[in-house]
Amino acid sequence: MQIDFHHGVTYVVARLAGFDHDSANIVAYSAQYVDDAINTGLIRFDNGALFSRISSAHKMLDYRNFKELANHYVWVPFHFLPGNGGLPADQDPPGTFIEKLICRPNSYVAQDMVRECINQRHHPYGIYRLGVTMHVYADTWAHQGFAGISHHVNEATFLIDEQGQPDHKLENRLKNFLLGKRYLWDMAQY
Repeated sequence: MQIDFHHGVTYVVARLAGFDHDSANIVAYSAQYVDDAINTGLIRFDNGALFSRISSAHKMLDYRNFKELANHYVWVPFHFLPGNGGLPADQDPPGTFIEKLICRPNSYVAQDMVRECINQRHHPYGIYRLGVTMHVYADTWAHQGFAGISHHVNEATFLIDEQGQPDHKLENRLKNFLLGKRYLWDMAQY
C-alpha cells in the first residue's frame, strides 16, 4: 500500500468514524509515518528531554533489508504482523515456526492489537497509536501470505494477470525498476 491508502483512506475513514479534521489528520499522518520513518536515533530537545525513535521502515533498496535483525524490528511488527496460522494468540498452529509468522488478514492477533489500541485510547499518545495500528491492520490484507523475514515462503514465482496468463507486463516493470535502481547505484559508486 502507498500514501494514497495509508494516509488518504485512513483520513477519510477517521472522518467517517466521527473524528474532527485535526484528529483525523493526526491518525492519517501517524498511519503514513510508519512507511516514512526510515531513521533511528536519539532526539535531544531544547528543554533537555530525550526521545529515542525507532525506524519502522527502510528505503526500498536499503542494505538493512538484508539484515535479519533489522527485519525483526521493522518488517515483522509494523508491516507483516504475524498471523499465528489463523489461530488465537494462545494457540499453537500446526507446522513450523514460519506458519506463525505468515501475515493473515484480520487475524486474531490483528484483532487483539486493534482491541488493545482502543482500550488504551485515553493515553496522551492514543490517537497516534491508532494511526500506527491502522497501518499495521491494513497491511494484514496487503501483505497476506508473506512473512516479514527472509524466507522462501516469500518467493513469488508464478505471477499471473487478470486472465490467468503469465504477467509479462508486471515482470518487465519489475525488471526495469530493479535494473534502473541498480544503474543508479552503480553510478553513485563513481
